Amino acid sequence: MRPLIRAFGLALGPVAASFRRALAHPAEAQARLKEALWASAKQTEYGRSIGRDAPIADYESLRPWIERQRDEGGAICVSEPLLFWEKTSGSRGPAKYIPYTRGLKRSFSRMFAIWAEDLIRNGPPFRSGKLYLSISPDFAAAERTGLGARVGLEDDRDYLEGPLRWALSPFFIAPPGLAKVRDPEQFRRKLALCLLAEPRLEIFSIWNPSFLLVLLELISAERETLLRGLSPQRARALEEAFRPPRPDFAQIWPELKLVSAWGHGHAAPLFSRLAEALPQALHQPKGLLATEAPITLPMAGAAGGVPLVDEVLLELLRPDGSLAPLAELDVGEEGELIVSQKGGFLRYRLGDRVRVGPRFLATPTLDFLGRAGMISDLVGEKLEEGFVVDALSEAAITGAAVRALIPVRSPRDHYVLLLDGLEGSVAAAEERLETALSRAHHYQRARHLAQLSAVRVKVHPRAAELLADAALRRGMRLGDLKPSLLELVPADAVLSQELSRE
Repeated sequence: MRPLIRAFGLALGPVAASFRRALAHPAEAQARLKEALWASAKQTEYGRSIGRDAPIADYESLRPWIERQRDEGGAICVSEPLLFWEKTSGSRGPAKYIPYTRGLKRSFSRMFAIWAEDLIRNGPPFRSGKLYLSISPDFAAAERTGLGARVGLEDDRDYLEGPLRWALSPFFIAPPGLAKVRDPEQFRRKLALCLLAEPRLEIFSIWNPSFLLVLLELISAERETLLRGLSPQRARALEEAFRPPRPDFAQIWPELKLVSAWGHGHAAPLFSRLAEALPQALHQPKGLLATEAPITLPMAGAAGGVPLVDEVLLELLRPDGSLAPLAELDVGEEGELIVSQKGGFLRYRLGDRVRVGPRFLATPTLDFLGRAGMISDLVGEKLEEGFVVDALSEAAITGAAVRALIPVRSPRDHYVLLLDGLEGSVAAAEERLETALSRAHHYQRARHLAQLSAVRVKVHPRAAELLADAALRRGMRLGDLKPSLLELVPADAVLSQELSRE
């Protein structure tokens, strides 16, 4: 299979070479891209309404245009035919629907091609190329717009254009019918069996590391049952690796060479845990990827995420309110990322904060710092404080003066609502709150994937003191402490122990 991988890398060479030329001249690449994006926007109602100086926009300001696009069709906010819609969480209010055009899909596909070429040229010596790819498994029922357009992907490989997907098809590990499985437990077991059956597996490419950690825990807990689902020959080969106390994943997948996963922000501890579980592989943190656009990718020799300078226009909203183009940024600058992409979004406020890193070729690299605003995101659930306010109201949580929803890492990622009093039973409050939080699309998905355990309610008469002590341990001053309904920093060991006491 090695010659086939080499040939695949050579076929991707022109795409990678074009990208490197753009990285060597980022100002010119971004200027050409801006001209094309603004010219395309002129063909839409939205583009004509804003003129040449596009204002910074967030989803709520675009929502009326997007809803008209979804319900009426035509050139409302996109100038080319729509392929499908992707849905992402609405942190406060309805879910967000992102229009995918051929141009936007090509941006995602091109990012994957550049990443693959760089790995083939500079990464581990792949032999089989066997790859498991997953970005966003979903268990919701199939959905279409009123005009019949598909909402969501049938398969994560749908991000890739036809020729690239066809070329990669011999390498994909894909359980038949897995995309149509709606039950999360059945999904995990079917996927575990498929992966266990493949001794030549070389690459895991996933989004959140907790997705794979949950799968490894399932294999460990149900190894005897899973062995019976494998062929006799493969079951015999795994008997030694499956001996207690835990499976030896280095024996199960001896050819594993790469684990690509989100490794920044709150995902960093989980990324480290995954590296401990699969020590035989190189662990590569992913670049910055959003439903709205691919932003950066990792590349050999780059100290940070390498921006897709010829696919996505990037600007930095500085703390002083000024807007700076990517090519003019200096190392160490921090700010909020503003994105213009090929799906009709111009100067879109993505909500991600970044720090500028050393240049790669001539292009500044970008490191993810976190979400702008009051958003907690342990495993991709993206809970925003305004949504939590609404959820507590819906759940009728009353009788408390102190209320704080706290992300907790131990023993498994979950949230604890800390109160200093409660009217009614804890069990009933937990059930109502879980229902309310599950209205957030990504929270519900994380629960289905077992990335998050159910929310817990903890009543403690010294709730305010516990929160203050935790803030002081983080180095805050008493005079700076402000009450917050949603804690953004996961509970430390001391607070976690208090929250777990019965």
